[in-house]
Amino acid sequence: MKWQKGEEIELLELLKEGKNYIEIEEILNRSKNSIRNKSQKMGYSLQSFKIQNKKCIFCKKNFNYNCRDEKERSKIFCNSSCSASYNNKLRNKKGKSVRYVIRKLII
Repeated sequence: MKWQKGEEIELLELLKEGKNYIEIEEILNRSKNSIRNKSQKMGYSLQSFKIQNKKCIFCKKNFNYNCRDEKERSKIFCNSSCSASYNNKLRNKKGKSVRYVIRKLII
């Protein structure tokens, strides 16, 4: 049976709500495989709208990120302020990194 535009919109909304394929199967009266295939053709999956928590390595606060976005998955700081504060601790007062100073002392 062909998917109607209204069903596609409803599928997208159900995915955004965090429903799994079995729950969507009961609501739309479609098979699990049909729902999975259609969502993948539309460019979405169960992970598309899933929000995960991470802990900032500087301030230790929890922050949310979207699993679908590769750039957000690689974040380790909650904001740019924490990133700058963390990275500035690795520098000495003259602006040279600690690694640079240690390397010069060894040589």
